[in-house]
Amino acid sequence: MTTPTAAFVGATGGAGTTRLCLEAAALLASEGDDALVLDAAYATQGLAGHVEGRIDTDVTRLVTEQRPLAEGCYEVATAGSGTAECVPARAPFERVAHAKTPETAQRLASLVASARERADAVLLDVPPVAANHRGGCGRRNTDGRRRLRRCHGPEGRHPRR
Repeated sequence: MTTPTAAFVGATGGAGTTRLCLEAAALLASEGDDALVLDAAYATQGLAGHVEGRIDTDVTRLVTEQRPLAEGCYEVATAGSGTAECVPARAPFERVAHAKTPETAQRLASLVASARERADAVLLDVPPVAANHRGGCGRRNTDGRRRLRRCHGPEGRHPRR
């Protein structure tokens, strides 16, 4: 049997995605399952606020320094026979920026694989799609140079004007 893995993506920052991940993990733990929440929303660092005590190793350190998952797991108090653990992001700007490279994305995928071996369910707290600054407006020309594409609203105007 494969371990269920779900990514929770908010429409905007502050929408409650982190809270939803934690509540889902607590519900799973109350039913006897072991749940692990992995914070992939490095910039918001919201999951860190739910960890008691000092966070010595966070998810950005795990992906940038290739450390094992267990070093960044922190248990969250829940009712029931299962456990809820989280791997929060708590890092200075420089490490957050370094954790957003293609290489570290591959390491994050490895962490998810390790989490699937460790827990009965894996929940990912993912940043809003709009937070992906490399998304829709930048494209490559045929000559390989980047160009910007203007994003228009429903009336044909730029939505921020």
